[in-house]
Amino acid sequence: MKKAISLILAALLSLSLFAACGGGPEPEPETKKSTTGMNSFEITYFYGPQTGYATNRLYWELAKEAGFTSVPIDSTDAADNKIILGYLRELGLTCSAVSDSRLARILSRSYSDEEIEKIVGEVIADYADYNDVIKGWWLKDEPGKEGEYKKLNRLINVFRKLDPERPAYVNLLPYEPERFIWATDLLDPQFMSADYYPFYADGSTLDDWFTVVEAVRKTAISRGIDYMMILQLSKWGKMADLTYSQILWETNAALCYGMKRISYFTYMNIGNELTKACIDENGNKSPHFDMVKEINAYSYALGSKLFNKDSTAVFHLVSSADALEMECVAYESYGSLGKVTGDEFAIGFFSDGSFMIMNKRWKEGAEGNNALIFDDVASGLEYFDVESASWKAYNNKNESGKYVYNAEAGEALLFRVK
Repeated sequence: MKKAISLILAALLSLSLFAACGGGPEPEPETKKSTTGMNSFEITYFYGPQTGYATNRLYWELAKEAGFTSVPIDSTDAADNKIILGYLRELGLTCSAVSDSRLARILSRSYSDEEIEKIVGEVIADYADYNDVIKGWWLKDEPGKEGEYKKLNRLINVFRKLDPERPAYVNLLPYEPERFIWATDLLDPQFMSADYYPFYADGSTLDDWFTVVEAVRKTAISRGIDYMMILQLSKWGKMADLTYSQILWETNAALCYGMKRISYFTYMNIGNELTKACIDENGNKSPHFDMVKEINAYSYALGSKLFNKDSTAVFHLVSSADALEMECVAYESYGSLGKVTGDEFAIGFFSDGSFMIMNKRWKEGAEGNNALIFDDVASGLEYFDVESASWKAYNNKNESGKYVYNAEAGEALLFRVK
């Protein structure tokens, strides 16, 4: 599998994806970032209340409480969807993607371009009273065959024509990375979405998670579109019952790589197969509810700060080449950060000169603690305080007088040098 990933990403190396950071931060941009597909940072989820009981207002109240900002509607019934959209409006939420049975029928049958355009036009018009709530349209999860991609591409292009400000959403499967770029070319999505889940119940992790995220990021940047990841949350099969640090690790890794939206799989339990989501079918909270609530408050403040910034480079600070995932780039010295000393960190750089430093250790307790020493930054180091949403002086130094960042498992900070 790693060899296949390498072949794909080698083709991307010729793309000019990295802009050099200057000696300090540039002025805050006044216009939207250069990529397209999303208009604000959002926190959402994959899989929620289904047709038949999705009109229970409690589920949407709890989604608001948990810190989700834009939620999908998985019900496909138009009448139910309008009830739900009314709830979302009252709660101050938006809908990231509306599912509708008419769109599903387009994908399951053969229609002419004229027929597709007529059906899509009817769907858009049917929900016109909720244009202030709807941010997108749901089409498909993890398509596989070439014919599916081509049919989805036809449908996406109709939405581009009839409703250009609201993207049609397809989630891609990067588990077969040799097909990832091929699938993206066929689909031509309005933004990039993929899912890849790293943590297993036996304590092991995927050894190519960052490699896949590299592929998602580079492919999206090469196309000039926004990108997001669906993150692991629920427990199922061989997958882990996640700790707080593991959830934090995933969200910080996504932000470090410049993701413009964070999504969790899942918000609601699915029978006895997927458990430990935020809530069960009766609205009872799991222990993950409060974990996600706390992390969402933090990641929304940080993600909103980074939304108008382009991801310019991502590096990994490792002790040896053996610890570096395939196609990930080892950190040496870059931008205003310069040289640092440490191990097991990811460092993401952004177009305003800021940089996010993330502890890649995820085990809680002493084993997860990690320290990075700033060798070249002698003064003017600031960090973004998410509670006050403002930059503050960073004053933590070691006995030698050098700045040091002491991070617990999965933690990260956004820095800049003034």
